[in-house]
Amino acid sequence: MSMIFLPKHETMIWHFDQANESAEGVLTKMRGSYGTHYFWRLWHVEGPGITFGYRIYPPDAEPVHMEITVLERFMSGRGNPGFPEKGDRTHQVLLFGKDVVKFQSMWLRRESNDPEMVQALLAKLGGSKEK
Repeated sequence: MSMIFLPKHETMIWHFDQANESAEGVLTKMRGSYGTHYFWRLWHVEGPGITFGYRIYPPDAEPVHMEITVLERFMSGRGNPGFPEKGDRTHQVLLFGKDVVKFQSMWLRRESNDPEMVQALLAKLGGSKEK
């Protein structure tokens, strides 16, 4: 899985499944609010669906409650869709570290982006939705 952050709060999320010869991607708009740090690893995060927002998070990770809206979706191959439908809005807490982000229970490493690859993937999703 890869996550590519774009300007204007847009993010591309891609999953490539070699076993099923499938690729799935979504273009999302992400808006978030940072958690409040108290001491040690104790944080408080507020947002829809969170009733008790106090959590202990890993060291060097900063929680951000995100509202994620799917702007576009792309699927090819034999795999089953794993991302929400176009127009769906979800809320989840992402953890940001120095060179990593935790999304859906997976730690994704920061890697340099090839601009040509980013443009090709963005074209599959219909391009940026922000003007």
